[in-house]
Amino acid sequence: SGQASASAHEPQGDFHDANSNFRKLRDGTASILPSSAMLYGVAGAIGAVFFMMELVWYRMLSPILGGSTYTFGLILAMALTGIGLGGAAYPLLFRRRLPTTELFSLVLALESLAIALPFAIGDRLAILALSLRDLSIFGFSGLFAGWVVITFIVIFPAAFVSGVQFPMLVAMIGRADKNVAKQLGFAFGWNTVGAMIGSIAGGFGLMTILTATGVWKLSVASLAVMAAVLWRWGSLRREPSNLLSTVAILIAAIGCLYSEGPTDVWRHGGIGAGRAAMPSTRNELIEWSNTIRRKIAWQVDGRESAVAIEKNDSLGFLVNGKSDGNAIRDAGTQIMLGVLPATLHPKPKATLVIGLGTGESAGWLASLPAVDKVDVVELEPCVVEMAELCKAFNHDVLRHPKVNLTFNDARELLQTTQMKYDVIVSEPSNPYRMGVSSLYTREFYMSTLQRLNEGGIFAQWLQGYEVSSSTVATVLKTLQWVYPSVEIWQTQPGDMVLVCSSLPLTYSIEALRERLLIPEISAATHVAWKTASVDGFLSHLMANEQYVSKVATQAHVDANTDNKNVLEYAFARTVGIPSVFDIERVQMQAIEMQLRWPARLDMSELVGRIRDHSIAADVIANRATIGSNDPPSRRSEVWKAIKEDRFSDAVAMWEQISESPHDYTEQLLIGMAYANARDSQLTEMLSQIERVSVADAAALETIYAYQVGDADRSARGLMKLFQTLRQTPIVTESLLLRCLLIAEELSVVSPQYSLNLLANLSEPFSLYQADLRRINAMILVASALGPREMSNAILPLEPYPIWSKEMLDWRLETYRALKLPIERDAAIDVSRFNRFSDRQMLIESAER
Repeated sequence: SGQASASAHEPQGDFHDANSNFRKLRDGTASILPSSAMLYGVAGAIGAVFFMMELVWYRMLSPILGGSTYTFGLILAMALTGIGLGGAAYPLLFRRRLPTTELFSLVLALESLAIALPFAIGDRLAILALSLRDLSIFGFSGLFAGWVVITFIVIFPAAFVSGVQFPMLVAMIGRADKNVAKQLGFAFGWNTVGAMIGSIAGGFGLMTILTATGVWKLSVASLAVMAAVLWRWGSLRREPSNLLSTVAILIAAIGCLYSEGPTDVWRHGGIGAGRAAMPSTRNELIEWSNTIRRKIAWQVDGRESAVAIEKNDSLGFLVNGKSDGNAIRDAGTQIMLGVLPATLHPKPKATLVIGLGTGESAGWLASLPAVDKVDVVELEPCVVEMAELCKAFNHDVLRHPKVNLTFNDARELLQTTQMKYDVIVSEPSNPYRMGVSSLYTREFYMSTLQRLNEGGIFAQWLQGYEVSSSTVATVLKTLQWVYPSVEIWQTQPGDMVLVCSSLPLTYSIEALRERLLIPEISAATHVAWKTASVDGFLSHLMANEQYVSKVATQAHVDANTDNKNVLEYAFARTVGIPSVFDIERVQMQAIEMQLRWPARLDMSELVGRIRDHSIAADVIANRATIGSNDPPSRRSEVWKAIKEDRFSDAVAMWEQISESPHDYTEQLLIGMAYANARDSQLTEMLSQIERVSVADAAALETIYAYQVGDADRSARGLMKLFQTLRQTPIVTESLLLRCLLIAEELSVVSPQYSLNLLANLSEPFSLYQADLRRINAMILVASALGPREMSNAILPLEPYPIWSKEMLDWRLETYRALKLPIERDAAIDVSRFNRFSDRQMLIESAER
């Protein structure tokens, strides 16, 4: 374990006079030393504990430091630094002191306390890590400096004490200068055996059974028990020194374990990945913390990672504190990652999906009639829980007859299987995480090529956020070294899929049009991209293989290999930092270079329609539209009018075009214009929209009825919408949010609808769609009814209430009216909020 100082075992100072030592033992002025066998056992035990703690430190620091290779390296460097300095300090600390059993138990107690204190600090340490992320304004060096501070607090004290402890143990084993090498070797050997046992037991058993925080507590308790046993051994003689200190330290260490410790704020707050911003006031900090704790629905420590499931805007799963997939928000990527290459391939029969996640990639791929087999390889078994919860949206992938799930490393599977595939898709976690970038190396891509049939397609997901242009160029260069044909597709903002083949892809406009008519493919593209038209489909193609070839050739970067994995460090340096890379810029460059469309495709009739569709898609998703040097078309003018809420103008311009909508995206936009402009033509469109999404049709009918003042029809529309959403999550987010606002307004203007609205809002929607907004709407509707209904709405939020003055006052009034025992806690929270608000006002006043 590296816990011994090379020179520490040699006799040092006055106490190494053997005759003097034996005289003290004989006279009873020193404690009895345990047998060598017992001390070797202690050496093994402290090795086991220290290595279990190294596992805990990496698992626990990953969420607040990022979990990259820098995190692992920094933890190791800090541990070795502490051990080395502790070993160097040993001869200075014990130059004139005999290493007795009592002193050794005191050192064990100090190590126990050093490990326990960061546990007791808990979320405060996570908040410190969040505040230190502001050092990123000085670049990566500033970010790294913040990481050093956190690792020093958590690791260095325990490592330093451990460094002192081991040479002290060796000194206790020996007598004078006899058998030094043998005793030192045995001490190292037992320490190493213990380290191996601790690593295996912690990583493959205890971590999953007790969780990381449980192993943390176990380590503290183990050291405390060893200290107590040795203290009791030493107290049999007349040397009572240090006993009081040892007892006090042990009490403090055990007391630390009764603190709250790290909560979801630390473990799932997204701090290390830059997904959290430092709150500016104490009340904002409490609200942020409560929100995180409320949204975690399930969590577990797996063998590879800490995995949690959050119910926020939808069901999402977190790996080591960062979201790795959201069932609804990431559907554009997760569904189309498999369906896209399967649509481009003429006959995709056998397929392989790397990474289970939500199960959408594998499930929607298995739903295609041409596909006979979907093999899925997943590294972390506990991710299955997420796929199970998403079965309403992934075709029940875990029970699908075409799907075969294997828990293994993807590299090992590809190198050992004899199967050949028509399509292989890879969507691992973010490459900045330690080890993940091994799925982005030349050697890995070679293994995928060997498992593809002739003409097979490999699809690689790549993030387009928090990444530099040179890093993207490295991925492209690595891929093209193996696959001559690489196209860049955008599945949704921030996500790319690189479609690769060893042979030129042969799809045509006609072939795509025919395949998009297949009901299962049409359903997938409607849900993921709100289109089933060929122009809507091709609007996601950013650049062709000639563009990729030119970038890979001109970029002054190396390919990523197993022996020189540059991506592992490149991605880690930009985590949580705004990206200089822009997918839309790639599209514009490709257009300027006339390298967006494959030469085999005749795009003369589709380019204008694709541009119009892209603008429409941006409008319906409430995104800023991409600028263009081309003159605006009549259709794009309609979409822009809708974006600016000029609905009557949009309807008038649309009627002048006298054409039918090209796809579902356009149907929705025209429906939104009709609904908000109070135009009865909406009724004629609802049946077409309902064929794709019953919820969208109900939402548009609700908006129309509310605009024309028909409260009864609006309420019926809301009931239909909410009941539909408990069965299916397929709805346009902007329409749902608008209808939740209408529900709140309707309960105020027409209270007679409140009871039915509350009943329909009380249960979560499918996949927890827009859950925070649903809860807010439910509380506002309940506030119009009375204390009993209000309590039913807010009690499920306990003990993490919405931390705003209005909500806290309502909460107190409700519990006081019903005389609930929790009234006292509600009153304390109101007092805390007001106190923190007053303090903030004083600070702001002083600053002015």
